[in-house]
Amino acid sequence: MKKHIARVMVCAAFGLVFFGCALPGAVGSPQVAPPQTVTPSAAVIVTASPVPPTPTATPVPVTAAQLTFSDLVYLPIKSLVSSPTPYGKMLGWLNNSATLPVEDIKITLFYVNAGAQVPLGETSAWFAGAGQRVFFSALVKVAVPVGAQLGAEVVSFKQSRAGAWAVALEPRGLSTLAFPRDSTTIITGELYNPSDKSVEIHGAVALWYNAANQLVHVSSVDLIGHFVAAGQAVPFRIDAAFKISKSDAGVPASDLKRYELIVNTAPHDLVWEPVTFQFASKPFFRKADKTMLAFALATNTTDQWLNVNAYWAGYGADGQVLGMFKTGMLGSVLAPGESRPIEFSLILPGGLKLDPAWAGQVTRAAMFDNYSSSTEALLTLDVSQVSLKAAGAGFVASLLVQNNNPVDVSETSVVVSVTERATGTLVMVREGRIVKGDQSDVVYATALAAGQSWPLESYFELPVGLTLDMVDVTYSARGK
Repeated sequence: MKKHIARVMVCAAFGLVFFGCALPGAVGSPQVAPPQTVTPSAAVIVTASPVPPTPTATPVPVTAAQLTFSDLVYLPIKSLVSSPTPYGKMLGWLNNSATLPVEDIKITLFYVNAGAQVPLGETSAWFAGAGQRVFFSALVKVAVPVGAQLGAEVVSFKQSRAGAWAVALEPRGLSTLAFPRDSTTIITGELYNPSDKSVEIHGAVALWYNAANQLVHVSSVDLIGHFVAAGQAVPFRIDAAFKISKSDAGVPASDLKRYELIVNTAPHDLVWEPVTFQFASKPFFRKADKTMLAFALATNTTDQWLNVNAYWAGYGADGQVLGMFKTGMLGSVLAPGESRPIEFSLILPGGLKLDPAWAGQVTRAAMFDNYSSSTEALLTLDVSQVSLKAAGAGFVASLLVQNNNPVDVSETSVVVSVTERATGTLVMVREGRIVKGDQSDVVYATALAAGQSWPLESYFELPVGLTLDMVDVTYSARGK
């Protein structure tokens, strides 16, 4: 197998490689986002050309010699200096100069010391189209000396079907939430698929640079579903959160002046949606505990029980993605074909709180499935002795949950749904767990023995303009 070696220019070399904004439209060149939409400034690196090459009459099989590497960089992680193991990140590009695409590419990484190779570990690349290049990064647990030579070698790969092509997604709707006092910047936007083919995203990173264009941090990118249908867009989120931990290079958040978003894509024939959403609420600020929440109505389109894992995204009047959040870690379980309300808090990293004014900027919201998985069927629990009373800025629903099944039931889930009577619109959802003590939303909930009952209280608030006599409140409970 052909090996490729590059001398390490820790941090600085990589920054110079990508700071080529004078070449718009070239493969892999930065495409600068409108400056008024993002702070710090952003550049987007596409890993695919917009037009696939014309296939040759008789394609020649790909050889390892046609898979080369460029711009290899090692970034030591100084934010983990207290760890006894030295950590670093190795990054670079895999270039496919062949006339056919390849996939499932296994790569071994190393550096050279006194003429000998010192292993740094292995990584992989999912897909590289003909004439295209793909970005890769890997966490390594070896300290690489400054000035050492980095190397990479393709260990194995598979030839993909002729004509397969990675589509260049287009970023848009960028916005920023900045918390300077807490050393946190959150960038959101969406990736648009301008082609007539569905694609799958295989890896996305954000590279952060200081004022001297030195690479100082690598952020993961939170993506929805990883599948993008033709003509559609999916939101993304980048967290540069250093309230608790430090940046990779150990520099303060104020040193991060510019970022580049890099996205790898691969062809995908079908975008399947096991869960669809008929409704997604705008953010709701709960006064009692100063929590921002949202809720939705989800439908399981399959013949299996599903544990729903989803994202909520909020959009501004001009189409900016103002926020993107995962549903709670427990998710919500839906029966085959069932439609069910789900509720979740909009939580920022490091315990940061969203300002109520932010909620007022969101003009619409959307929900996206994110790899919902099959799970075991749940058992229904009985709900009785329901009463409602005013409490503070909202209301408390008191109810008795009873397990009339012949077996013990654990991981209980109780959902309180509130709909406007005149329109049938879902206006509030609360989801809780049966636990001992005052907490009602925990990972490990109290099990109900066969025949056992349990009193429960659920607090909720109503949107402005609605009163209790204008809504219908329903309850459901079940568990494993």
